[in-house]
Amino acid sequence: MAVTFEKIAEQRILLSKATVVYEPSVYGGDGSEQRKNIVLTLPPGAAQPIQELEAGIGPRLVSSMKDGTVRAKIMMPTVRVYDADKHLIDHPKWRGCVVNAVIVVKGKWATRTQTGLCMEVTDLQVLDAQACPF
Repeated sequence: MAVTFEKIAEQRILLSKATVVYEPSVYGGDGSEQRKNIVLTLPPGAAQPIQELEAGIGPRLVSSMKDGTVRAKIMMPTVRVYDADKHLIDHPKWRGCVVNAVIVVKGKWATRTQTGLCMEVTDLQVLDAQACPF
């Protein structure tokens, strides 16, 4: 299945107080992949800019939003992660972290039967890491 990419004017979307639903991963991957999927909860009102961009795609749309969440790509070696005091930190255990996230919309991808937005999380500010229960 051939995939094409069309660059659009880069747009940044800020999600405030989103929760990381799962550890970033790749379907069928072995864990060594650098480019992974990340799923974040959508805070109230955060869906609007994404909906507006997706509205222009047409009937073959595969939405990046589902059940109050948004899925985007994350490049593990280059994503910048900050603590609540705006200091760079190492990657935390992601699942359950409350974060501010910058999502960059880079373009749209298309196959013969589907089209969607190409979105990447470039910056995360960890506001509250999930505490270890032990």
